[in-house]
Amino acid sequence: MSRWTGRVDYPRSVDTQRWHSVMQALDMSGDIPAAKSGTRCYALLGFCCDEGVRRNLGRTGAREAPAFIRRSLCNLAFHWDDVILYDAGDVICSGQKMEAAQAMLGGAVYQLLIAGYRPLVLGGGHEVAYGTFLGVHPFAQSKKHELGIINLDAHFDLRQYEGEGNSGTPFLQMSEVLKKENSPFHYLVLGIEESANYSGLFQTAKELGVIWKLRNEPMTARITAIEDFVSKVDSVYLSLDLDVINQAFAPGVSAPSALGWTPPEILEILQLVLSSGKVACMDVAELNPAFDVDSRTARLAAGLVYEAVKRWQ
Repeated sequence: MSRWTGRVDYPRSVDTQRWHSVMQALDMSGDIPAAKSGTRCYALLGFCCDEGVRRNLGRTGAREAPAFIRRSLCNLAFHWDDVILYDAGDVICSGQKMEAAQAMLGGAVYQLLIAGYRPLVLGGGHEVAYGTFLGVHPFAQSKKHELGIINLDAHFDLRQYEGEGNSGTPFLQMSEVLKKENSPFHYLVLGIEESANYSGLFQTAKELGVIWKLRNEPMTARITAIEDFVSKVDSVYLSLDLDVINQAFAPGVSAPSALGWTPPEILEILQLVLSSGKVACMDVAELNPAFDVDSRTARLAAGLVYEAVKRWQ
């Protein structure tokens, strides 16, 4: 909680609150209290890991992302009477033990969901997605819900792997878990950059029944895909990989995109998905502070987290 510091305006009152002044600690070491009834309780949970990026031969540094996103959130204004913000701490990948960190993240996400919180996971490489899934999937099962996975990403992240997963494999790993359970794999990915995905990935996506929209398809096509997808599932897990955004706005990512989307395009999609009333959990992935410019990407990530809290119904 020592990270949550910032500007204090005069006079000190509810009219001058910022995120740092309302953030509460949530102790995850034991049984956590149930979320307060009649409120939207958001729990920020950091995932300090870029081992998956290293294994995928990418630019490491994303393990520092949670601290930088929190720093950029501190001085944002707080406007909601029905929102309570909690910091649930960090899951830290020790050495190269990524799978253990993912399992720990899954346990924490599940614990938060069962208690009625809305987890906002701050990554970290996109290996965070498999960890988040390990929590949201059993929660959906406990509700007898069919889970839909929506990924805003320039990449499918369906890479084949041998032995260990990495930041490019999480959604293929999810499909393997669901296949073993004879459960459907509902996966929609928006923002695919054709030049960043070799033909074998498109073939894998076809074989798995993945629905995707390319980066340059019109917004109307994206909207139709989202509305149709959400209507067919009971719960949604939303993953936002910051490398779907143009590198002019998001230079500090593990795999920058020269032709990515603009922030207004992201906001339009977030509004549509988060207002559905079906989103159970969300994560933000691939911020890499080591390559950021004037904290531009960290501030964008914080702004998108703010907008998620505002729009999440």
